[in-house]
Formats: sequence, structure tokens, C-alpha cells
Amino acid sequence: MQTRRDIGVIVNPCAGPGGPAGVRGTDTPEQQAAARELGIASRAVARSRRALQALLPMARFLRISTGPGAMGQESLAENFPDAILCTGPEISARSAAATRHCVKQMLGRGIELLLFAGGDGTARDILAVARDRLPIIGIPCGASMQSGVFAATPEAAGMLALAFLRGECRTGRDQEVLGRGGLAPGATRIEPIAYGRLRVPYDRDLIPGPKISVPADAVQLEQVVEATRALMDADTCIVFGPGSTKLAVLARMGLAGTLVGVDVILRGKLIAGDASEPQLARLLQHHDKTRIIITPVGGQGFLFGRGNQPLSERVIRAVGVENISVISTPAKLQALGGRPLRIDLDEADLLRRFPLNVRVITGPGASVLHPVAMTI
Repeated sequence: MQTRRDIGVIVNPCAGPGGPAGVRGTDTPEQQAAARELGIASRAVARSRRALQALLPMARFLRISTGPGAMGQESLAENFPDAILCTGPEISARSAAATRHCVKQMLGRGIELLLFAGGDGTARDILAVARDRLPIIGIPCGASMQSGVFAATPEAAGMLALAFLRGECRTGRDQEVLGRGGLAPGATRIEPIAYGRLRVPYDRDLIPGPKISVPADAVQLEQVVEATRALMDADTCIVFGPGSTKLAVLARMGLAGTLVGVDVILRGKLIAGDASEPQLARLLQHHDKTRIIITPVGGQGFLFGRGNQPLSERVIRAVGVENISVISTPAKLQALGGRPLRIDLDEADLLRRFPLNVRVITGPGASVLHPVAMTI
């Protein structure tokens, strides 16, 4: 007979809008206000529901502690209505303090696994209380999610939790909790800040690990720059994702782009810098020929869904999957250690349009086919 298992679920209902808003997070009231002004809402509740679907086979054996309302209760209401709520005046506000208070109550109840929906800021709040006391799985709902505690997709987070509860995966591996470092003027890369480590049930296919900086080989980078410029037809509106490779391309053109933002080029001119998702959607309505050029996230391999959320489902549809070009140095692909490139989007019908192997341009006349992993 299977015994009852105690787990915790916390949702940061403010997580996520800062990505498409182009402000890189929602940790501050100013970032949250900027996202609201653009009409961008959090997807944390919806994405956490997707993750929790995987736990349905064990529903009658689970005792779940969660936050009230949008902090977890709404995500669990349909399939896990008997969840035990955390209480107290500290939880009335959607804040870092509320998250930490929930974690303290859950630890007091003896949970053996904690799932949280949020981003790097939420991971730091949980680290401050939980440390290495129990395994933790991040449901990706933030902007960049550089930390190694996040599963590849919401579904992957749920699958990992189920495997852990069934004893089918390794019980814990320390993963770094990271935050974005400061951006100096003219910087071509950002070194993340390491805050500590959390224990994470480990599965190589479900946990991509932390973002890493891959040193740029000057010769390889120059070859990628040359190949990328060949893609840039004078009459095509080019939407560039973030990254140091993009900066190198624009520098060759005498343009100053944004390292962590999305930039738009037309006829050799920067027509939108550090663009938000609504800004891109409006701009693309006025151009018939468009192309997205992106490079994978170092170490994690994400093409969409990490650090470039202005490139939303709506923007991708406007451009067309067939008009997406992926560029990378061979060194960045080798740093993936044989793992696939990844896509984390919310629309299954759009994901089905992507090929299972994507062509990655590595230099003039040079490219490789690399497998892509996604959840449909």
C-alpha cells in the first residue's frame, strides 16, 4: 500500500511579464508597473497548472501545502482541491516576504519536495529559507531563468516531480541559483551573480542546468558575423534576439545594439532597440519581409523561452517559423555536450511547426543540423 506523500507548491503570481515587457524581470515595483502599462499579464498560474497535470496519477496519495489564491490555490483548485493553505498576515501581499513565509510553514509541515513557479528572483527567496533541506524543482515562469533549478518546460517539471516521488530519479543534485549581474556601458557579456545552491532531483533530459558563458573564439565569431550579414537582405526587417554574437554583428555595421534586449534592423539602420513584445508586434504589421535571427542560450541551448520573451508566439507567427535563422559558434554548440537545443513556448500548434532538427549557421557556407527538444 502506497503511503501519503507531503509536498509543497508555491506560485509567484507576479513572475513572467517582465520578459515580454523588455524589463528583464518583475522583482521591483517599477518593473511590475512597466509590464502592467503594456497590458502584459503573468502566465505563472497557467504554466503551473500544466506542470501539476503530471501528478494526477498520484493525486490520492498526495498531501499538498500551498499558498492562498494565486500563490498556488488557483493552480491546484481543479485537480487538487484539498490542498492545505499557508496562512498569516505576511502572506496577504504578493511579495518576496510572502514566498519566504510560505516556505517556512511548509518546512514546518515536513514536506519532502517543493515545486515553485517563478523565476530567478523567486529561486533566491526560496534559497534564503530552504537552503539544502529538501529537493526543489523550479517551474519556469520568469524572464531569463539562468539558475540551474528550473526544468526545461512546465511539463518537464511535473514529470520530474512524479519521477522523484516514485523513486525513479536521483534524489538530489546541487544546482546554482543565479541572478543577472550589472551591465557596464559597452559590455559584451554579463557575468551572473551566484547566490548559493539548491538540491534538485536530477534528470539530464528534464533539467538543462544553469546558463553559462561560453568564451568566444575570435576566428569562429568572425565567421558567424560574416555569415549573418549575408542573411540580411536590404529590404528585410531583421529582428535580432539578445546576445554577444548579435552585438558583434551590429558592431561590424557601426550600430550599437543591446546585449540583453531584442533589436530590429532595416536597411542598415537600428529602427527599434531593446524592443518590448507589443512594440515588435506593432512594428511587424508594417513589413512584409521579416526574419528573426537568434543564437542559443549558453549551456542551456534555449532558442525561445529564456531571456528573449519579446519574441513571443505572436511575434513568431507574424514572422513565420520558416523565416527564423539560428546562428552560433561551434564552441557554443559543443558546450551543450550533445544535448538538444530547446524551445519553451505555450502554444502547442506553433511548436508543431518547428522542425525536429534545426539548421544552425556557423560560418560562410557552413552549418550543422542540431536536434531540438520541445514539449507538445
